[in-house]
Amino acid sequence: MTAGERVRLGRTDLRVTRLGLGLAPIGGLFTAVPDAQALATVDRAWDRGLRLYDTAPLYGYGRSEQLAGRALSPRPHGDGGLPGLSRSASSVTSSSHAPASR
Repeated sequence: MTAGERVRLGRTDLRVTRLGLGLAPIGGLFTAVPDAQALATVDRAWDRGLRLYDTAPLYGYGRSEQLAGRALSPRPHGDGGLPGLSRSASSVTSSSHAPASR
């Protein structure tokens, strides 16, 4: 398995990397993280091929989302880059709230 290997995200049409980076720590969930270190962490993950980043408003009251936005906004979107949020947000929301059928 490689960091950049793409898989389908749940029942959506989105393809993301099998490995992702959880961003709770850069939001300061456990301890304060300087901006430069947080941005370098996201940059390093990108350079290693990761295209799945987990963040939420809870992580530092939105700090991880802000830092992720700063680090990822200049990066390419679409094929080879990040899934487009305008295209994917409704798909991810609807699939994450759909009942699991097993």
